[in-house]
Amino acid sequence: MKFWLILFLPVKFKQSASGLLLATDVAGRGLDIPAVEHVIHYQVPKDLDLYIHRSRRTARASREGLSVVLVGPEEMGSYKKIMKALNGGE
Repeated sequence: MKFWLILFLPVKFKQSASGLLLATDVAGRGLDIPAVEHVIHYQVPKDLDLYIHRSRRTARASREGLSVVLVGPEEMGSYKKIMKALNGGE
């Protein structure tokens, strides 16, 4: 990601009336935006580490947040695998 974009996006996001930012996984790795309240996963993450990385953006500085995963029928197996791993293999 271009350096100027990493500096520019958080400023524009904070000024946004909608409070909505759409980002790919590549963009998400370079952005640090405090006070994110919700993360919506448009696709099931490919593994537990990616799910945690995305979702953790909502729980910074002892804040609570909400992580929602949109799951299509073809993704149900991947989703269940991640949820099982998240719950300690139960």
